[in-house]
Amino acid sequence: MSSATSVTDSSFDKEVLQSDLPVLVDFWAPWCGPCKNLTPNLEKIINLYNGKIKLVKINIDENQGVASQLRIQSIPAVFAFFQGKPLDGFMGAQTENQIKEFISNIITKSGVEVESDLDKILENANINLENGLFEEARNQFHEVLDEDNKNITANSGVVKSYIAERNFDEALNKLNSIPKEIEKEPIFKELNSEIELLNKVSKTRSFANIQNDLEKNPNSLDLKFELALSQIANEDYEDSIENLLNIFKIDKSWENGKAKDQLILLFDTLGNKNELVLKARRKLSSIIFS
Repeated sequence: MSSATSVTDSSFDKEVLQSDLPVLVDFWAPWCGPCKNLTPNLEKIINLYNGKIKLVKINIDENQGVASQLRIQSIPAVFAFFQGKPLDGFMGAQTENQIKEFISNIITKSGVEVESDLDKILENANINLENGLFEEARNQFHEVLDEDNKNITANSGVVKSYIAERNFDEALNKLNSIPKEIEKEPIFKELNSEIELLNKVSKTRSFANIQNDLEKNPNSLDLKFELALSQIANEDYEDSIENLLNIFKIDKSWENGKAKDQLILLFDTLGNKNELVLKARRKLSSIIFS
């Protein structure tokens, strides 16, 4: 783990203004108590970025020139520079989350492409999730959340891991604890719909039994609907959508629009960019206005 580099008024130009990387400058003094708490947090977060952003510190008791130019009147104070120009800064004590947000904004403003340790953990977590190692994936997602509790990928990953285990109660508990700042993200609506959908289809009979009954009573909308749910359970979304559209076409008002409601729920689960959803929405609109 690297620590902050000490700079002086004379080395400031070379170490900060001429740097190819974004640079955070931590202005401090030995007598400043809050400074002693801030610097370790800066170092901890900077280290997540694998050398793509630089941290230096300057003792203002011994180097008053730069501090005077920047009109620093109190410490701790942190200023960010990139390509010789100041980007942003703050004065006073900051929480760890505030520092993370500040550094994230600096990375965005600088345009530097960064793969942090958290990105690598997320990549491995998603691989484990795809390979069915749900608990291991969940632990890795939680590792990211310990550093960044508003990380959308990690929060949704935890929910997905519980859904994959068919542990819908824990999945809902996690959804209900998503930070307010990100709870409106589309992925969480999709996951909520998926839980609702899977809860429903998990109670359906086997596909073969439904098919057998449907052969005896081919006009039963109840059986057609049950078949559609069974197809969803088997991830046969295309046939399920066609069956639900057919039910709605036969009787739009059947069970108070139950087929349409199920279609909307499936659309929300698959996401609006899904090709099946895009085609099905056009067909649904055509039926509605026919």
